[in-house]
Amino acid sequence: MGPYPRLFCRNWSKLSEDVTEASEQLVSLTLVTEPFAKASVADLACFDGVRPYKEHYVVDLTLPLEESQSRHHRYYARWALREGVSVEQCDEPRQLLDEWMRLYNVLVERHHLTGLKRFSRRSFEGQLSVPGATMFRARKGGTTVAAQVWYRHGDVAHSHLQATDDSGYRSRAAYALYSEALQWLKARCRLADLGSAAGATFDARDGLARFKRGWASETRQAYICSRVFDRKAYDCLVRAHGAPPAAYFPRYRANEPL
Repeated sequence: MGPYPRLFCRNWSKLSEDVTEASEQLVSLTLVTEPFAKASVADLACFDGVRPYKEHYVVDLTLPLEESQSRHHRYYARWALREGVSVEQCDEPRQLLDEWMRLYNVLVERHHLTGLKRFSRRSFEGQLSVPGATMFRARKGGTTVAAQVWYRHGDVAHSHLQATDDSGYRSRAAYALYSEALQWLKARCRLADLGSAAGATFDARDGLARFKRGWASETRQAYICSRVFDRKAYDCLVRAHGAPPAAYFPRYRANEPL
């Protein structure tokens, strides 16, 4: 397995069985529940620790969108469209990989992304090929100035990443992008998960959190679940990385850039 093995469970009632089956290959396991997970306390009993992680901003697409969208966000969405921003949907986002990488590199530089957050081109080739992936791109003057990647699964759409260039920031393209994307998804999905605040902890004052809150009708809690399978190897990794006492799990990755 790779350095960051992942366990994918489609049936929560089988989670304990899946964890046990994978335990011989793992030192430790961290799992974050998605906000719509129908997992009971019994389903999560196979973990050593379960604690609240982040609140996700959610849009109930069965309701009129104007009921959840703030006046501020509606204003700037209309303003961007009047300024010449147009939004189109693409079911084959991998075809737009070059445009996406240009926008994503602006995001990398603007927010100084490092470590796991700094996805490679090869990584995006895979991400944009996932079944259910769709992209919305905002254009102005024939140039793509912003784009957003979503994953649709059943009647739920999950916002993955959004990136904007300098021209897109000036024209408030992100507002038009979100507005048009949610309108398109409303005809096809019941719920839209906009994600949470930036960083490893939840801060409702974060700028990204405020932006997402302006579109959302509710919030839903995600939980982080952790378990150590090989205590000896785990403690050895903690010592090797010089990891300080921390609530972060796994502790040996506490010093890694977020």
